[in-house]
Amino acid sequence: MRSGNDAPKLIVEALLQRFLPLARRRIDTAQAQDGQYLRASDPAYEQVLDSLAMVARHTPVQLLEALGKWRESESPKGASDASTFQRKLAVECIFCSACIRIVECCPQEGLTEKRAGLENFVFDWLINADRVVSQTEYPSLVDLRGLLLDLVAQLLGALSRIRFSSVTERFFMELNARRIDTSAARSETLSIINGMRYLKLGVTTMGGLNAATSFVAKANPLIRTPPKRKSELQHALCNMLSSILAPLTDGGKGHWPPVGVEKALTLWYDAVAQIRERLMTWMDKQNKHIIVGYPLVTILLCLGDPQVFNSSFGPHMEHLYKLLREKSHRSMALDCLHRVIRFYLNVYADKQPKNRVWDYLHSVTSQLLAILKKGSLTQDVQHDKLVEFCVTIAESNLEFCMNHMILELLREDSLSEAKVIGLRALLAVVISPSSRRVGSDMFRGDDVHFSATSSLRGSIASSWSSSVSGASASPRHPYTLQSPGSVSSDLSLTGHDISQFIPKVKKAIGSILWACNNAYGHALLTSSKTTIDPLTKEKSQGWLVFRWALKCIPHLIQDIGRSDKMTEIIPVYGISIEPGVREEAIQVLFRTVRYLPHSRFAVMKGMANFILRLPDEFPLLIHNSLGRLVQLMHSWRACLAEETLSYDGKNVKRANKNSEAVYMSSPARRFGETNEFRASGMDAIGLIFLCSVDVQIRHTALELLRCVRALQNDIRTYSLNEHGDKKLRNESEPTFVIDVFEETGDDIVQRCYWDSGRWYDLRRELDPVSSDVTLQSILESHDKSRWARCLSELVKYAAELCPNAVQEARLEVTQRLAQITPSDLGGKAMQPHDTENKLEQWHMYSMFACSCPPDNSGGGGFASAKELYHLIFPSLKNGSEMQIYYATLALGHSHLEVCEIMLSELASFLEEVGSEIEPRTKWKNMS
Repeated sequence: MRSGNDAPKLIVEALLQRFLPLARRRIDTAQAQDGQYLRASDPAYEQVLDSLAMVARHTPVQLLEALGKWRESESPKGASDASTFQRKLAVECIFCSACIRIVECCPQEGLTEKRAGLENFVFDWLINADRVVSQTEYPSLVDLRGLLLDLVAQLLGALSRIRFSSVTERFFMELNARRIDTSAARSETLSIINGMRYLKLGVTTMGGLNAATSFVAKANPLIRTPPKRKSELQHALCNMLSSILAPLTDGGKGHWPPVGVEKALTLWYDAVAQIRERLMTWMDKQNKHIIVGYPLVTILLCLGDPQVFNSSFGPHMEHLYKLLREKSHRSMALDCLHRVIRFYLNVYADKQPKNRVWDYLHSVTSQLLAILKKGSLTQDVQHDKLVEFCVTIAESNLEFCMNHMILELLREDSLSEAKVIGLRALLAVVISPSSRRVGSDMFRGDDVHFSATSSLRGSIASSWSSSVSGASASPRHPYTLQSPGSVSSDLSLTGHDISQFIPKVKKAIGSILWACNNAYGHALLTSSKTTIDPLTKEKSQGWLVFRWALKCIPHLIQDIGRSDKMTEIIPVYGISIEPGVREEAIQVLFRTVRYLPHSRFAVMKGMANFILRLPDEFPLLIHNSLGRLVQLMHSWRACLAEETLSYDGKNVKRANKNSEAVYMSSPARRFGETNEFRASGMDAIGLIFLCSVDVQIRHTALELLRCVRALQNDIRTYSLNEHGDKKLRNESEPTFVIDVFEETGDDIVQRCYWDSGRWYDLRRELDPVSSDVTLQSILESHDKSRWARCLSELVKYAAELCPNAVQEARLEVTQRLAQITPSDLGGKAMQPHDTENKLEQWHMYSMFACSCPPDNSGGGGFASAKELYHLIFPSLKNGSEMQIYYATLALGHSHLEVCEIMLSELASFLEEVGSEIEPRTKWKNMS
């Protein structure tokens, strides 16, 4: 039996058994070019590191010893080629990342035995990195080496938390040892200084603040003056101090100055004041120092004496305004302005008169808006900083931020860049703080989901036609083109309550959306090249505005304010020529389904109507859009399941205050939009596209029919659980088209598999059909005639049990038949059936339409049947041999109830043909 002292060792061994294979996998698959694999997130690996961190609180020494042995065993020996060094760097990266997690979690006294070894490891890499892996000899490993040195610096910062004095003493010792100015010594010095940028200052205790004061005073950039290239060293020390001190200015309200350390604070204030004054003089002498000196001066002003801050705050901002007008200093000045304004709002604003705070805010925002209006802020990082400005001001004064920044940015006459910044800022303000990411990657939802300024700034699709033909999908699972989960994942809008500003916000966003719709709404993958070409040359900013405006739907706006419903317009954007707009439009649909239960069926209906408007010439778009409709239904089902689990006797409230305010003024509420799911309408969509000649479209249509039944059953179950509706409980369950498909499939196969019109089938008409042949296998086969016969029979069964779905499908199929029938044969198409595919599609539509019974519910049923035959009969007279054959087949499969109409119309048609022939016969006889 093992003793209790063996327990830590057993835990460490168990964890290492999980860690080792994952680490080895990361090493083996690390990319030599840039080490991206090491940067990428691996959930299993991260979970093991979290476990190591938890154990490190109790057994840090054992863990570090085990990691050290692993490092020795995995690190390659001998050869000195690029592959060997790549593996060595990968091993060191993994060792570093694990040590960082352990050191961050272990108690201060836990590393007494091992701290020297880790410190030596860190400084050895900082000093000798270029000797171990030369940048000139192995350029392909530069990025991977850079990743390692960044991890080494992070490890040094973690060590400084528990061994501050030891780390800083070693730092100054290494600097002093390199006072002799040589190229190698200078390079090592700069590497050591850069490696200190994550140093952690402890300022909450008297001893910690005194140690921090001593370090800052010794690290004064201007007390070291090497004989050559002294600016290089001074600039490096400025950057180092800025990185170390910046976290002290970034806390929330009341974080500065630290409480209970007043005596130590006096020394601190004196130290930072001396450095700041010397830096001001230093920058006045030469402008080249401003770019590194002013960020440090700004930080030192924030962390200095409160009286000095209050007296210098205004002049300091005025000087930053001047720097803001200089192109070379603009980004730096923006960063400094944001830092000092945020510090002022967090530390001093609550203690000052409101009008003074308002004046400061008005001063900085007017400067920013003016320079933006001039078009001077062109870099992505500058736009990101303006978004941060809005968020910072909103934390302190939401009303000022909304009225004097965001709504100003969203004005109709603003530049596209300003509108993008305003929309991004608006979304950032209403995101919950826990999920807020102000940076330009806020679009991502899975990892979520693309950069708003990098990937979105790329040019639009270079070739609109390639976008149509280049997409592909699995024929078996077409709706998995993008999983509902990944599409519907979205930012949680539970941050600031801006409900009082919703009317103004809706007006501003609605105006932007309407302008974008007019400019880009017709640039679709179905549009002609002449329509698209001018827009492909558009600057990407216009498309960026469009995408960010879509991002606001439905949380901040649910309608454009015109007669068109948003749920009818958004699906169209799903085939925009701009990939970013397509992607965001799809996400709008899924967000609406998730967050607005009252609009769910409107989304389905809008998507279905959009699909029906797609011409048959774009089968891939039809297929993808049908798959998306299936996805939306799956998403609705997932929401119902979630709501059922969370139902507690009260209405499940999915919308936040902002969304609720939007809904209260939306047309959905004004016009009483209903969420009742009409299964027959969706069944009709499935039937219509079962007529397609494209196998993938037919397969997706079948999936749609299955999903219609599943969704309707889920809605029924949810309604019973939520309302306990006895009437609904007593009603018989409806019959769906998919039920007919499943129940009659075998019978249909037996009756329709052999084709009496084919001589090679005629002789086998009495042979049994193979047992592995099913209605679905025929649907997925490329024998369109066989499927057309089976579908004809299926419709006749379905017409008895699902009459509404069949009649809706009949009307639409008849219209589509008219669109593809040549004008000389009674249709609307200007061109004849020049391809076999078009002729086969005509055959499918005509077979389906003739197989439907007339609509006896109104007076238009017989009239529409007559219109159908006027599209078919001309082919008997003027069509090609195949057209005549297909027309004959369609008429021969007519539903019994429509045969009387067919024969009557056929008689009239024959009379017309006869009257045309008779004059010709007389003329021939006379001649």
